[in-house]
Amino acid sequence: MSDPEQINSNITSTNGSRYILTASIQIAFLCVVCFISLVENAFLFCVSHTFIHQWLSRRSKQQYLDTFRSTASSTNVPLRQPQKNERPKSESHTSHRCTRLLTCFGIADERELHNSVTTDDPCSGYSSKSVGTVTRYYFGNMCIANLLLMLLAVPFNLVASVGTNQDVLRWDGAAVSESTVQHKDNILLRYPMVISELTCTFVECVVSSLLMVSILSLVLLTADRLVAICTPLHYSQWMTRRRTVYCIVFTWMLTLSTFIIPHMCSLFQHLRNEESIIAPKTDIYRCFVLGQHDTEHDWKLAVVYFTFIFVLPLLFITVAYIKIYITVRNCLKQVSGCEVSLHSVPSGKSYSSLPNVNAENDVDSACPVTNSQSRDVEKIEHSRLARRRNVLQSRVAKSACIFVSSFFCLTAPFFTLILVGATVDDTINPTINSISDAVISDEHEIRTTWETTEIFSFISVWFLYINSFTTPALYSCYDGVLRRRIVTILSGLYRKRSMVM
Repeated sequence: MSDPEQINSNITSTNGSRYILTASIQIAFLCVVCFISLVENAFLFCVSHTFIHQWLSRRSKQQYLDTFRSTASSTNVPLRQPQKNERPKSESHTSHRCTRLLTCFGIADERELHNSVTTDDPCSGYSSKSVGTVTRYYFGNMCIANLLLMLLAVPFNLVASVGTNQDVLRWDGAAVSESTVQHKDNILLRYPMVISELTCTFVECVVSSLLMVSILSLVLLTADRLVAICTPLHYSQWMTRRRTVYCIVFTWMLTLSTFIIPHMCSLFQHLRNEESIIAPKTDIYRCFVLGQHDTEHDWKLAVVYFTFIFVLPLLFITVAYIKIYITVRNCLKQVSGCEVSLHSVPSGKSYSSLPNVNAENDVDSACPVTNSQSRDVEKIEHSRLARRRNVLQSRVAKSACIFVSSFFCLTAPFFTLILVGATVDDTINPTINSISDAVISDEHEIRTTWETTEIFSFISVWFLYINSFTTPALYSCYDGVLRRRIVTILSGLYRKRSMVM
């Protein structure tokens, strides 16, 4: 059998370029994702905050007016002043309740959105302002969780991708050298970064707790939308500002207590066993997924976390959006029926347009051309409304499907790895290691096993970082309140740029 140092040197020389390339890709990817997520979540948090949104709106409007005045003064074009006898245009008297339901779901037309903002329907049970307030609170809470995830977790990922040149201690207290059985990480430097048990616990708590806050905020947003659309008469009583703040505080307290208390007990157990919690002994790659570095103490917490933070929210959000879709579909049918009945009234008045026609006579025989034309108009109008209803229904289904599937597809690898690591990791890894010791490829097989596990762990965390800017962007696009705020700010900036050019 060849010398272990010669085997490790051959493997390092063969795969060194591949490891450096993958590590460079990891670092570049993390930097890009971190920048996009920080900028987007900071902007959306400012949009969700009333004071900041009003300040940005006033600033963009003032900049636009200053630019327009300077342009008008340079070209000697007088500014148009509003006349005293000018009045706002009359608004359409369609069903405001159904329009508000579509506005809450973010699928109403722009004209309907404008009409829904200008007036408040007393029969709807809530105003657009109250709906927007609760939505902005929950959405801002989710943006804060994503910002903290980027600021606290991404630096450890960058450190893990860079590595170190220092020879540090590992699990058994022996020095890491090329003669020991170790796997090669995708790092730029010579050795993987090894951190203490306390730091590893901190990283694990940060990733898991902030993901939990983000998911619970999404659940609260879904519940708010469900109440606003399905039971609008009770919305102003159930969804108050005080209850919204209480829900947000309860979310953070529940998250902190769920992770801090069990991990503190685990650290005290290590201290009781006279184990050091500040000595470097844990590979940083195994600290991002819950239960990977300490399966003996964290496997129960991992199973509970998978059940209550992934499975139950997935079921609730799926059922809620199905209920919302059914409600919106029924509402669209009512709107179509109401508009068809309104369009049929003028055609009925045209029946008695001819003089000397008795109401008891046959109207169809008296005015065959007029009635046939009115029936054709009704058919065309009915088909137009049916097509519009189908388009809106498909838009509802697509928006709900895209939003729910994108969120849970990006978080599913992380939770799957948690469940697999908590239930079968202790069974699979010793089996693989025993088989590897019996086969020819000893150290290389062990390297491959640990390397594959850590690659899956890192990729699952990547998906979480992608989800941190994908979910807020999709939700802000589909939500009517947030979308109007974003359009207001961006349109002001765009007008300013176009006026300058």
